[in-house]
Amino acid sequence: MARVFIAHSNKDEWLINPIADNLRLIGVEPYLAKLEDPTPYPLPQKLDLAIESSSAMFAFLTPNVENNKDTWDIVNWEISSAYAKKKPVYVFVEKGVNVPIMVNYTVVYATYDPFDQQSLNKMIARVKEIGSALKRSEDIAKAAFTIVALILGLGLFFTALAGD
Repeated sequence: MARVFIAHSNKDEWLINPIADNLRLIGVEPYLAKLEDPTPYPLPQKLDLAIESSSAMFAFLTPNVENNKDTWDIVNWEISSAYAKKKPVYVFVEKGVNVPIMVNYTVVYATYDPFDQQSLNKMIARVKEIGSALKRSEDIAKAAFTIVALILGLGLFFTALAGD
């Protein structure tokens, strides 16, 4: 199953939970980092493992991220970590929130207005569109792997038959 790491502020659950639900509906597993997660690893290791096992990252920059230095630092670290791992990074920026300079140069980002239903709908549609594309890519990769395994298996089967 395709998996997307979602970098966000826990104060933005009103926005993130419906996005996560929409991703689940199309067969994409959202990973929502929580500080209180019972995983026995230190936070950087826990986040690093989750990013590594994800197909891509969606980051949501809101005033709740921007106005909390710890959250801002963590989200920027998550974006940098995903970028370093060559994961596709998609940043959705709430209107009026500053965009970190490196985000301008390294990732795809779009702005939305949380007070405009059409803008929110457009952003959620874009999230679903990207999620569907990630799922298709993963499905194609699985199909290719299955075909290769089948061909190799048939090759071994016929080799064994020829040896008898």
